[in-house]
Amino acid sequence: MIGDLAAVRASSYESSSFGFVCLDNSFDGKALIGSSNSYKNSWYPRLVKLSLAFPPYIKWQNSILPEISPYITTTKKPSKDGSSAIGSALGTDYMLETDKSGWEPPIMLVYASQSYERMDEDIGAIEQSIGNWIWITLIVGVFCAILLGLSISARIISVKRGIGNLALDLTKPVPHVSGELGDIADAANKLAIDLMKSKSRSERVLDSVNTGIMVVGSDMKIIQANPSSLKIAKKTKQEIIGSDIGAIGEPGEIAKSEVEKAIKSGSVWSSGSVKVRGSNETRYVNMRVVPVQMAQENEAILAIQDVTESVVNTLETERDASLARLGLFTMGIAHEVRNPLTSIKGFVQLLERKLKDRDESRYLSPVMKEVERLEMLITDLLESSRPGPIKRKEVDLSKLVNDVLAGQANKLTEAGVRISKECRPGVIANVDEKRFHQVILNLILNAKDAMPEGGTLSLKTVERGEWFHIEVRDTGMGISEQDAANIFAPFFTTKASGTGLGLSICDQIVKSHGGSISFTSDENGTTFIVKIPKIIKMED
Repeated sequence: MIGDLAAVRASSYESSSFGFVCLDNSFDGKALIGSSNSYKNSWYPRLVKLSLAFPPYIKWQNSILPEISPYITTTKKPSKDGSSAIGSALGTDYMLETDKSGWEPPIMLVYASQSYERMDEDIGAIEQSIGNWIWITLIVGVFCAILLGLSISARIISVKRGIGNLALDLTKPVPHVSGELGDIADAANKLAIDLMKSKSRSERVLDSVNTGIMVVGSDMKIIQANPSSLKIAKKTKQEIIGSDIGAIGEPGEIAKSEVEKAIKSGSVWSSGSVKVRGSNETRYVNMRVVPVQMAQENEAILAIQDVTESVVNTLETERDASLARLGLFTMGIAHEVRNPLTSIKGFVQLLERKLKDRDESRYLSPVMKEVERLEMLITDLLESSRPGPIKRKEVDLSKLVNDVLAGQANKLTEAGVRISKECRPGVIANVDEKRFHQVILNLILNAKDAMPEGGTLSLKTVERGEWFHIEVRDTGMGISEQDAANIFAPFFTTKASGTGLGLSICDQIVKSHGGSISFTSDENGTTFIVKIPKIIKMED
């Protein structure tokens, strides 16, 4: 196969394959490309580029062959009977079949084809490579999806846990996360801040009102209580919250059934002024129950207003008006009775002198006692109806108490009464000494009468803030609730003898000095407390 040498380079637009064909003078323009071992009757036309070269340019790898034609496409298959040449020196088992175009030097159209075995191997390698890449892509995709899912799940769990904590404690914000979940977390935190502000405003309002307000659940347990309700109940917040409504004392027991009705039926209840007794005092309260509709269960608000001062002032005003009317009446009666009583007393005294040594004189002694009792009654009536001007001066209250006790020492000892004093010197008040002597004497005698079997009489003078206190306590049986309401009323007495004007006069004297007199009582005894202001504002 000695002849002209031509080199053909075939290159595809998609891929390239190269082959060399050695043509002799009898070349009829055809060459076969195929396997060196077998011939296949199937071909794959490709877009090729033709180049032609002559010796000594056979070693095409070391030089660039000149391009002599544009890209050409064809679907024409080569014939089977054309001359063929296999270049063993080419290092390839490919063969080329060409069609001679008739030009000199020859230009060849090249059909590039590959054997099925090689194609199967290449396709298998490609399929395996594609499969490997599919598996790699799938594994990487699944791994990324898992990572993304875990990331999203972690953020969801973080937001969910944060919202759960926020529901229990508004001061614990939801952790910030990125994306739309972060927007949800930020919105929840903003809502929590708004709720805290609203709660703070509501609590400030509740804390500032004088009315006791409590929220009660359907199980009758106290859920919330403001400071005024704690003051009324005389308990701490820890003692009240979570306890039964009855823990606040008599107001709770009275309102309990109404709270149950309000929760069940939604009814509203108002009590008006109710008298309740604490551990050592009597008070008046107004109560109101209002239902509250909740999503889970209904609740009720119990409002308790302490109106003791208002009620007491009203009662005192009514009593003062009654005393004023009674005073006008008693003044007239006292004057009308005093004149004939003075005459009767004079005649009894005359008879006592005349019948001094006779047995009949014993009948005059009871008459004289009754006359003196009537005289004392008239004096008390006149004192209560027309107190007269107050003559104030600086008085040591502790010394005044000691002086009164000294005058009653024998009577107290005979009655089996023991004295306990806590009267420090220097408690100086600007009062009418004579009138306060009468007040202290009345309280001491009442305490003695409250202990017919003997007991302990305790007296104390003390300075507390802007007030001086005189406290007189006995260990008697106490004052009943029924008697307590009338204890300062004129002519009211629980004793077999007496005018019933003593405490009424004491009350009037203390009030004329700008002070007050009150008492606490239980089964262990009674304590009367006289309060005198340090600065007297009342006129003489």
